[in-house]
Formats: sequence, C-alpha cells, structure tokens
Amino acid sequence: CQNHEMKPERLNLYGIDPKNIEVTSYTKEDFEGKFVAHVATIARTTVPESGTRYLSQAQRAAMDILKEMTANDSWRAFRMLCMLADAAWSCTRTSGVSVIEQEAARIVAEAVPSDSLSNETMLMGILYVLCRFVDNNSTDVKSNVTDESKHFDRLLVVLERGFRAVFALDTASLPDNVPSVVDLFWKNVMSATSFSLKYLRDENVSVDNFFSAFLVDTMEMCIAYLPKRFSGDFGRDLAEGAMIAIDVARKIAEKKRSKAAAVRIFRSCLFGLSKIDVNSPSLR
Repeated sequence: CQNHEMKPERLNLYGIDPKNIEVTSYTKEDFEGKFVAHVATIARTTVPESGTRYLSQAQRAAMDILKEMTANDSWRAFRMLCMLADAAWSCTRTSGVSVIEQEAARIVAEAVPSDSLSNETMLMGILYVLCRFVDNNSTDVKSNVTDESKHFDRLLVVLERGFRAVFALDTASLPDNVPSVVDLFWKNVMSATSFSLKYLRDENVSVDNFFSAFLVDTMEMCIAYLPKRFSGDFGRDLAEGAMIAIDVARKIAEKKRSKAAAVRIFRSCLFGLSKIDVNSPSLR
C-alpha cells in the first residue's frame, strides 16, 4: 500500500498473554489484521462439493495470499495458517482431517525452515499448534490411525523449528522475569509429551510404528533445548515414561512381538532424565 498500511506489525512478546491473542482481534487502523480475518473467512466458507480431494478456487487463492504474507514475516498470517490446519496438529488422529486443514499444515511445514520467519512469529504459531496437539488428544483418542508418516513428519518439522525459536528467545538478553509467553511454550510441550507417554498404555496402540519414533524424536529435542527451570517437572515426566515403557515392553514380549520400539522409548527417557536431573531419586 502507498503508506505501508499492510506492513506486518512487529510483535512484542513481553508482558502479553498469548492465550488472549487472536488473529481476528484488531484495531480500527489494523488493516493487516482485518485483511487476514477476511481471507480466513473465505478459506473456511467457500467449501467445494462434498467428497472432493481438492480446494475450491477461492480457497486456493486465500491460501496463496496467507502463504505470501507469511513469507514476509506476518505473524498474523502465520498464526492463521496454523489455526486453519487445526485437527492436522493431532498426533493421534489423522483421520477426519479436512482438505483445507491438510493444505494449511503443508504450507506451515514448508514455511518454517525459511529464514524469513522471525523467532517471535514462529513462537506465536507453535503455541497454537501445541494447544491443538493437547486439546485434540486429551478428549478423543483414536488409536487406530497413528501410522501415517507424512503426518508426523510435518509435526516434527514444525516442532523442531519451534524449539530453536524459543531457545533463541530464551537465551537472549531478557529481563529477570522471563516472559510468560516463553514459559507457556514449555508447559505445553511438557503436557503434550506427558500425554503421549501415557497414551502408550492404550492396548490398541501399536508401539512399533511412526508414533513411537515421533515420540522419541520429540523427547530428544525437548531434552536438548529444555531450560534448567523446568528440569524438575520434565524429569518427573521422563521417570514416569520410563516405567510405562518397561510395562509396555513386558506386555509386548508376552505376545511374542518385538519390543525394540518400547526399549528405545525407555532408553530415551532414562538418558534424558540422567542429563537434566542426574540427582533424581528415580534413577536409583
């Protein structure tokens, strides 16, 4: 625009409550926020005929607009793409994901490796991903559809970039009181990991699948980037996870099946616990 009315707003993370930040909330002068809200409405409402595997022309145009805005580091557009993906961020539910959700998740996964996204923009998107990860998995677990590698590959790409972004923000020159928005990220990560470990107890879950590999990769990333202030809480989750993995391995062995995946989860929990909390009573 002539006076740069659509220039992405620089996000200030300090002193904000990310749970109350919505892309659709904007001021009278916030042309970018209004535009993103209108584009998202088009993407959601111009649905093609039932059963089709493709987006409508209007949906495709809307997604292309959000993609281009994200490439210019628009945190509002990026977060909106994460919101449009919605059910695609569940680690235990890959069925029932709409075409628009799959496409939005694909665009997000392709965008996150780019250097054009600032750490602040990445954080605002990953917070929504983690919230949906937990919400989608805490109420309706569908354990018979956890073997789609493409689904987990996208989740891992987004999570890995999110870890790096938060680590960079957390190790920067910050005030003594660490911003609550960064702490919320770690709390959501630990909640998601804890749920995933407990989910292994479901007898319908095949441990030797993409889900177990995804879980191990996620734990290893968390261990690598975890701030010391959360080592105690996450250490307890890892200790519980190790005991769950042992129990699962025993049950698998009784059924004459390979317990390699369960053993790998146990080793990851044990290694992580010894790294972040070597004095943990659970190690004894």
